[in-house]
Amino acid sequence: MITVGYIGLGLMGKAMARNLLKAGFPVVVHNRSRQAVDELVAEGAFAANSPAEVARKVKIVFTNLPDTPDVMNVVLGEKGIIHGVHPGLIYIDNSTIKPDAAREIADKLEAVGIASLDAPVSGGDIGAREGTLTIMVGGPKDAFETVKPVLQAMGKTITHIGGAGAGQIAKAANQIMVAAQMVAMGELMIFAQKCGTDPRKVVEAVSAGSARCWALDVKPKRLFDGNRMPGFKANLQLKDLGIVLETAHTYGVSLPGTAISSQLYQAMVDNGMGELDNSGVIAIIEMLAGEKLSVENIPGVRTAHIPATATVSETPPKKAAQAASPTIEAPSTTSSKVIPAIPALKEVPPSAAAIETPKIQSKESALPISQTKEVAPASPAKEVAQIPAAQGSQLKPSANAVSPVLQTNEATPIQPTEEVASIPPTILVPLTPKQKETPPFIEIPQNLASEKIRASRSKTTPLK
Repeated sequence: MITVGYIGLGLMGKAMARNLLKAGFPVVVHNRSRQAVDELVAEGAFAANSPAEVARKVKIVFTNLPDTPDVMNVVLGEKGIIHGVHPGLIYIDNSTIKPDAAREIADKLEAVGIASLDAPVSGGDIGAREGTLTIMVGGPKDAFETVKPVLQAMGKTITHIGGAGAGQIAKAANQIMVAAQMVAMGELMIFAQKCGTDPRKVVEAVSAGSARCWALDVKPKRLFDGNRMPGFKANLQLKDLGIVLETAHTYGVSLPGTAISSQLYQAMVDNGMGELDNSGVIAIIEMLAGEKLSVENIPGVRTAHIPATATVSETPPKKAAQAASPTIEAPSTTSSKVIPAIPALKEVPPSAAAIETPKIQSKESALPISQTKEVAPASPAKEVAQIPAAQGSQLKPSANAVSPVLQTNEATPIQPTEEVASIPPTILVPLTPKQKETPPFIEIPQNLASEKIRASRSKTTPLK
């Protein structure tokens, strides 16, 4: 039998190394902490003191480590695998890391005559224990064929994707779907419960239809039992989504749904839930909905509402907005901010019904400023469309404005009149594409001569 080495005996790695032992392969193991090593040694494995020592003793060496820097250090660092290479050694990485890092490792090992395969896995702790993992492989096809019998001891579906880094691209794509499933599952369960139905019955129904997926097949029972202990940790899900988004940025791919999933997992980590299962993202949905998932199998009975709290890393709003709006407050973390709830906007239709705001006098003129259905053009040759001011807004003059700031809010009386609505002191009007030689916005000051307004009425764009 081929002697195999396994480095990294965490939640996944230990179960995968154990399956190699069960399949009859001699296994040499190494781990940063000793407890997992001793456990597998008691089952028949051999211990090594460094990655380099593991490499010297085996024909195939695996790594399964948390993140890209860990893999780079174990393979290329001091006492790393590269220092124990010998002819015929094949390196296989079961970690999820950046595709570019996988290619760099492959290039450096190829330079010393060693084949490298990136072979990340999917299926969680259950798949690792049962030997039913999906394994996505990138690297030389001949090396893949050599190690395939060994991979079959750990996985059920094993696919050669392409060259170096291709396995990591496939795993990144996998994590896009996994995160989306976990978020959607949490949403549908809380949605069903808060709408007054039994989420267990809803899950049972939709799992038999087009919504069926791995997440709905595996996770709901654990959640309904109150079990959010990790099969795959939320902080690792967040790490993987970071790899996805960074890779997408490199190749110019927009992933808006994945970006939202990443924010929800970031909220989990920021709220001290990074060690929970990735299905535990339902906790953030609970916070946002003010509804905690019932773990009692009593149809029609829901748990009490919970406070709506969530931690988000965003730019803090203006103090005025904070004072005027209800807020969702975050537990104390270094990066947490207070996010104001978004108030409902009131429509102010540009109808024939006239509205008059308090008259504003400039320093140069005591006449009130009136807004007609046409607005004066920015220049004699250009036509611009009117932009109505929203009710309740606070408008500040530009640097060139000479009049006081006009502020309107619900406390300001608004009386109908036969006059048309007045315009704000300063409004911004977007230019048309053909006006590229000018700045993207121009300002119309409040003291524009009324004579020019009347003179230009026949040329302006009607208000719609």
